[in-house]
Amino acid sequence: MLHYMLSTLRPSPSSARRRHAPDFHFCRLFAGDAHALALARHQHYLCALLGLRPGMRVLNVGSGAGDAALELVRYADVEVVGVDADAEKVQYATRCAREAGMSSRASFVHADLEDLSSKLPAESFDAIFAIESLKAAPSFESIYTPLSRLLKPGGKIGVVDWCWTPSFSPSDPDHCRLAEALELAAHLPPRAPSARTMASARAALEDSGLAVRHCEDLGARADKIAWYAPLEGALADGASPWLGNARPSAFGGLSRDAATVVVQAAKFQLFTPMAVFVAQKGA
Repeated sequence: MLHYMLSTLRPSPSSARRRHAPDFHFCRLFAGDAHALALARHQHYLCALLGLRPGMRVLNVGSGAGDAALELVRYADVEVVGVDADAEKVQYATRCAREAGMSSRASFVHADLEDLSSKLPAESFDAIFAIESLKAAPSFESIYTPLSRLLKPGGKIGVVDWCWTPSFSPSDPDHCRLAEALELAAHLPPRAPSARTMASARAALEDSGLAVRHCEDLGARADKIAWYAPLEGALADGASPWLGNARPSAFGGLSRDAATVVVQAAKFQLFTPMAVFVAQKGA
């Protein structure tokens, strides 16, 4: 079964012709899942938590190749603006939207996280979502505050982020060494160990003037298949593609070293890439 799951992550001959590999995110897994189905279910869950309604204007931060944005347009009948720091991915997503006949409801903007406030008008979105795209921010505060300015009063932000779980102790030297190893291997900006915890993420949302409506670690659910099982299987498979190999990485931008640390931290229940937060701006 695990071999089947891994095979669904590798590019097929037809998808290999794409200029960009499909966007990868961690998500809950069930027996027989194709990753595309599991990922769509993951996105739909966040959509439901945001309470999206047809016609809403939604910002997708870190839109990548546009997969999540276009799925949201189809599923929720909303208008989506995607922003990404990779100009080539923005061009690719724009082309995909055009070819799908969705240009009127899905557009893409090239912008760094630091440029969002200058590139987009204040209070112009009914909702904002980001799936594993904020982990490279220097801090939770540095991104939540500008994002809150883009929300209309009453609007909601939904974030799926990389966090240390409540089991992580910033005072434990072994835990801190693991945090440093993850940042180094995954090329993340260094933060104090306590500055990437779920508790600090929640506090940063509240300090940004947002009321937290939902907080959950999807990775902690009692699923029969651990979310990191494909990573663990790929580490044991010498043929698996990783960042830096000739083939595209099957796991987004993860190198083998980063995957090793992720699995180690996950097995000790110290780390999750699926910390879900939904917060609302006051009316």
